[in-house]
Amino acid sequence: MPLASIGNRWTDQQNLFSGWGSSVEVALERELANDERIYVYSPWTILAPYMTGDTPMFYKTDHHWSAEAAYIVFSEMLKTQHLPVTAYDEYRYTSIRSNKDEYGRTDTFNVLHALLPAHSYIVTRAEHEREIDLMNYDVNSYLAFMNNSRQPWRRVVTGANTGRKALVICDSFGNDFAPYLLPYYDEVHMTDFRYGYYDKREAGGTMGELVKRYGIDDIYLVFSTANGLRKDNSIVYLRKYFIG
Repeated sequence: MPLASIGNRWTDQQNLFSGWGSSVEVALERELANDERIYVYSPWTILAPYMTGDTPMFYKTDHHWSAEAAYIVFSEMLKTQHLPVTAYDEYRYTSIRSNKDEYGRTDTFNVLHALLPAHSYIVTRAEHEREIDLMNYDVNSYLAFMNNSRQPWRRVVTGANTGRKALVICDSFGNDFAPYLLPYYDEVHMTDFRYGYYDKREAGGTMGELVKRYGIDDIYLVFSTANGLRKDNSIVYLRKYFIG
């Protein structure tokens, strides 16, 4: 997912902007073409038709994509899996206004409320759990989504009773994406693969070991261009943390 500094050029510098794109997804699709278990999605392609619409796809005071953009990408993922998509407006939201930036601009963070009572836990050593609020509606920033990134492991019990569990491996761009998974899984787990965010001993095992321990069915990788395929960045650490 591109950062807002890239995405907002589409709307803020239309006289200079000549389009966007990424070759990473094309390369991944080519390499993974024979594996029917893996899907590759390009937010660049999915969001292109929405960039000049009335709903911002990126924030102005923050470097993240908007919750609305995350929902659009999430919806395309579900369609590929032939699952019904819960409409954006079926959720109830708390709208949080940000502080003004140096140019006097503000953002509105629409932070959803789960459709069913959900319980969010920080998990350490694979068995010690501490419950925290699912969202933080008292802050006026992106930190409201999923109550900020947490270490080393988060487990959300959704009450959905679907018989399936998901894991979201992400940087902070996953925090406004993961909430839309809640109606589709009994549990939604989250972990962050940036440098310094994952500790095998503190988590109670490698990511791969915890996937087996919790019986995870689906894994979503959600990350930004700031933490992509560059040398010595998140993909390198993902391999280290997943395998050990």
